[in-house]
Amino acid sequence: MNAVSTPTAAPQLFQLAIGNSTTEATLYRVDRADAPCMLVFPALGTPARPYQRLAMALQARGVHTLIADWRGMASSSVRAAREVDWGYLDLVDGEASAMLALARRELPNANLHGLGHSLGGQVALLHAARYPHDTLASLMLSASATPHYRAYPFPYRLKVYAFTWLVTAMANTLGVFRGDWLGFGGRQGASLMREWSRFSRSGRLTALGPRRWDAGPALADLRLPLFVLSMHGDSFAPASAARELAGMTSGSAISEHLKALHNGETPGHFGWLRAPDAVADRVAEWLQIRRS
Repeated sequence: MNAVSTPTAAPQLFQLAIGNSTTEATLYRVDRADAPCMLVFPALGTPARPYQRLAMALQARGVHTLIADWRGMASSSVRAAREVDWGYLDLVDGEASAMLALARRELPNANLHGLGHSLGGQVALLHAARYPHDTLASLMLSASATPHYRAYPFPYRLKVYAFTWLVTAMANTLGVFRGDWLGFGGRQGASLMREWSRFSRSGRLTALGPRRWDAGPALADLRLPLFVLSMHGDSFAPASAARELAGMTSGSAISEHLKALHNGETPGHFGWLRAPDAVADRVAEWLQIRRS
């Protein structure tokens, strides 16, 4: 286990302007200006607040940490509706780009790394593929995977496939995805969920945004170092689907399956956020490898 110290710096709150909307980001600093910085990209429908314990655990291990609310969540000034829509590239060009710009401005001497949880890992990879000369030094995919139904074990893959059509039908009928009614993903832009559904059925990230960008070739050329951390008890992002997401790139990948947290509990898709020390230890070890 890595040495842990008591954090001394209070979190700093920033407002990010993203087009006509705003959202809040929180930076957990450490004493060393040149210490690495971890940008945390949240899961679908998950605000920044559940990641506070992870941020504090990383801060205690000497890692600057930045978290922010995705569009439509918590401090975001917008909510998904028929007339308020967004897709993957809106998050890539908006919140993800704004987070990197903030980190570079506030921590000019820090190497920037990413931790993508669930959909957050997909967004981080898309950003790196779209902006290969303005990206992270490495990315940790923590409970993050492709939603491709064939990457899931049978018979769960049949449920995933059927669910994609329900998602598409809801998005097309309502002009918004009401995941808060289904217990999955919260209230989201219809375009995002239609793109997610196509990704789930085909295994490819295609027809993204108004210009229908095919991200496949750019992802295949991406050589970002990856640490793939799958979680025991995680039906949303099993190890097979996590490996498939990493395999969409040409980056070197280290894979690990976390069987239990320090308190003995199963990490699952979200449980590790309540007791993040095991993940924080692995982040610190990964960053040490990147420095050596």
